[in-house]
Amino acid sequence: MIEVGPWYVRVWMPEHATTTVSFEAAQAVAWENDTPAFARRSTLPEHFDNVSDLTEAQPHVRGSVRFDGGMHVYFGDEEGYLFGDPSDFIGLGPLFERVHEEAARLFDAADTCHWLGG
Repeated sequence: MIEVGPWYVRVWMPEHATTTVSFEAAQAVAWENDTPAFARRSTLPEHFDNVSDLTEAQPHVRGSVRFDGGMHVYFGDEEGYLFGDPSDFIGLGPLFERVHEEAARLFDAADTCHWLGG
């Protein structure tokens, strides 16, 4: 888990993929025992609880980075819906820069030719 300002990000190369890297980012909704807690990824009202595992969290921003540096970005839930105000979007520039850096590292580790990072 990578911390970028108010965002917590996970970046990974999907299994059997060599030309794209996926990412998800969420903001902590609480702190439990000095650990950030996130809203659980769920559409069921009875599951509105917090989780510390970012893979179980509802992402605010998610998407992928292609080998050529292009990004596909989605906001909120699976339908792309995110309720919020402008403060929910502050810090996206540094977040996307950090995702690009991590994508370049993962492409390098997979020996994938890419156009990220100069």
